[in-house]
Amino acid sequence: MAEDSVDENFVEVISNVSHANGVFRVTFAQQEADGAVRPVTRLLIPANQLGRILNGLNNAAGEIGQKVRQQVSQAGGSGSAARGTGARTPAAAARAKQPATKGASKTSAKRGKSSKKKK
Repeated sequence: MAEDSVDENFVEVISNVSHANGVFRVTFAQQEADGAVRPVTRLLIPANQLGRILNGLNNAAGEIGQKVRQQVSQAGGSGSAARGTGARTPAAAARAKQPATKGASKTSAKRGKSSKKKK
């Protein structure tokens, strides 16, 4: 029976990603109360499988999100009470109010700065 069990780890952030010898190493961590990041586990992914794995996670998350939205709409609610969660965080509310072009220009500016670094 022990062979059938899988280790489970609660993770909140990706603390490091590296690549060597055809293997991606993705370190997942937890955020401590004092703000420190504590590594929890490292996932080793063959480079030739990374795209397939990321697509699989993205597709699964999309399907789960769609099912949750369907359940919320079937419950007849459209507010936060129907979702069982509180209101948006202030940061999320601020992002929702910003025009799309404003966020895009900030991203472009950041990219432009990073590409000018001396080698």
